Amino acid sequence: MESEGSDEDKIIVRSNGTVTYTGKDIAYQLWKLGKLDRDFRYRHHRVYPDGHVLWTTTSEAGFTPAERGGGLGGAPLAPPSSTKTEAGFTPAPVFGHATAVYNVIDVGQSYPQRVVKAGVAALAGPESAAASHHLAYEEVVLSPATARALGYAVAGDEGSVKVSGRKGLGVKANALIDALVAKAKTEIDARDPERDAPEKEGAAKAIAIGALRYFLLKFGRTKIITFDMEEALAFTGETGPYIQNSVVRARNIFAKLEAEGHRAEALVARGAQLDLGAMLEGAEGDEAWSLLVLMARSDEVAEQAVKAEEVSLVAKHAFAVAQAFHGYYQNPRYSVLHAENEDRRAFRALLVDAFLRQMEVLTALLGIPIPDKM
Repeated sequence: MESEGSDEDKIIVRSNGTVTYTGKDIAYQLWKLGKLDRDFRYRHHRVYPDGHVLWTTTSEAGFTPAERGGGLGGAPLAPPSSTKTEAGFTPAPVFGHATAVYNVIDVGQSYPQRVVKAGVAALAGPESAAASHHLAYEEVVLSPATARALGYAVAGDEGSVKVSGRKGLGVKANALIDALVAKAKTEIDARDPERDAPEKEGAAKAIAIGALRYFLLKFGRTKIITFDMEEALAFTGETGPYIQNSVVRARNIFAKLEAEGHRAEALVARGAQLDLGAMLEGAEGDEAWSLLVLMARSDEVAEQAVKAEEVSLVAKHAFAVAQAFHGYYQNPRYSVLHAENEDRRAFRALLVDAFLRQMEVLTALLGIPIPDKM
């Protein structure tokens, strides 16, 4: 039987003393877990307007977290002036020392990653090895239409186009985002041609990012993904824009209430004081209860996603919540603005508020930004 992995994957240090990628990955994994007896040098990469410092590693003069005025081997350091304080130089914060590490690397690297884990076990013990996780994912290919849109020649009989750096067929993230933003702008122009250019630009970028992230996350990580821009940017169906639109729609409900003289905050507070048992009776109550129960599962779903190492569970749940919300509020009988009495308006406003709170958490977990307007 042929052994698993290439010969290169089985080598940690070559006969000439050079270390392979797998060997370096073992050391890097140990550093991530705080089990390595040495550190990188660091320097400021950027200081944001709010004072937040972005650090980067450096092979030149810099700081390690343990150093205060001296470099590796006792050599003096000359960190950037932006790190200087009245007392001397501010050391870099402590990086690494994680309780768990998830290496997001494609499934083709499964064997080398098992070697890395075995190396960690040998050098730092079984607990450290148990904290090392390989979050393997399958490859992403392009639909023929998307490949053509990105400027690649595609044969007529190809069902998908595999991205391969060795063959010179690669997709830069910025180029893909730019293409998605351009298509999102086209959709916005068709829906709202009078929208201001800066607002259109911001919305298009948010929609493009949300579309890309949701599309890549909604599939199980062991499935090959055929990425299609048209499908990803659709405003209906299981897409990022559909989820974004549900949140924008909910926010618009509150905006319309305020415009009509109702204080949304006061309505939500009133709704919380109602006899919810009575409000949940009847056909509307059944639909509202289904929405509430679904939203109540968010924490459980997040825990399942972590245990199963499957982010798609959160993505699918976010879509299900958005779909349930759309289903409930597209019924004109359940209008918040035109409710038959103030208690019913307050109850419905309470549901909108609960939905917004849940979706703010779920979209943040998925990295999906919400535009002010679709």
